[in-house]
Order: sequence, then structure tokens, then C-alpha cells
Amino acid sequence: MTITDTSFDIAKDKKILNASFLLRDVIPQPQERPRATVRGGRLWVYKDKYGAAYQKMIRNMVDYHLREKKIIVDTWDKYPLRIDFAFYFEYPKQHRRENGELKKSAPLYHITKPDISNLVKSVEDALNGILWRDDSQIMHVGAQKFFSNFYGIRIEITSVLGG
Repeated sequence: MTITDTSFDIAKDKKILNASFLLRDVIPQPQERPRATVRGGRLWVYKDKYGAAYQKMIRNMVDYHLREKKIIVDTWDKYPLRIDFAFYFEYPKQHRRENGELKKSAPLYHITKPDISNLVKSVEDALNGILWRDDSQIMHVGAQKFFSNFYGIRIEITSVLGG
């Protein structure tokens, strides 16, 4: 799993204004709903451990990449943000010929589960405190799901200066 194809629009003081990340070989996972159980007559609510591990992986990848590039993102605490996501899923085998080539009938858009809103929420929550203070700062979200030759997530962030 790597972050590739990044770009930054950086002000003179090394503070970031706009950014684009491609997280390759990361299988997009939806935000899990909280689960509940009754033990000893008490109701216990908990999150799925796999969803938490996925969010931690996303957070660590982006945080490490920003530190490695010495990028400062604290200006995003002050402004509304526009976020665009693209989620990439590998083509299933039925969309390929025996030799591995893609069939002409293979679709471009991924229109089955997981729901796009749950994919977005999972990444938004994972990057709280890393790329934005809280996902309540996000004033616009765009998202698409595609079939591709690789799994991945593209995140494009634009700070709306002067909010």
C-alpha cells in the first residue's frame, strides 16, 4: 500500500492550500454501523474492529506521507473545505477474457455495494485531525466509484479561502 501521484499547492510559508492523494492498493471499505449486544442485562454498543483498523491504516498512511514531505496542514483548521473522492475497485473476473484482457462490455462505473456515502464517511472520519480538524468543516463533497485495474482511493482537497 502506497501513496502515489500526490500534488500540493503550497503557500510561501509552507502551508498547504490544495492537495491530491492517490492511495494505491487500498481496498475501499464502508463506514461500519455501530453494533450492539446485551451482556449481563446491560446494553453494550461497540464499533467493528475491522473498520477501526481500516481507518487507522488510512490515517497513518496520510500522516506519514505529510510528515515525510514536511507539509503543514494547520491552515485547513480555519477554512471550509471542498473534498472530492474517487474510489477504485478491481474489475471482477467476469469482466475479463481468459487471457486477462478487459471485455468491451466491462462497465466503467461501480454501481453495487458498498454504498458511496458509507465509503466517504469512512475516509472522512479516518482523516479527522490529520487533514482537517473535524469533518464538519467540509462544505462540499463529490464522490465517484469506478472499476479499475487496481484498488485505491483518490482524495482531492481544496481550501475555500476566506470562507
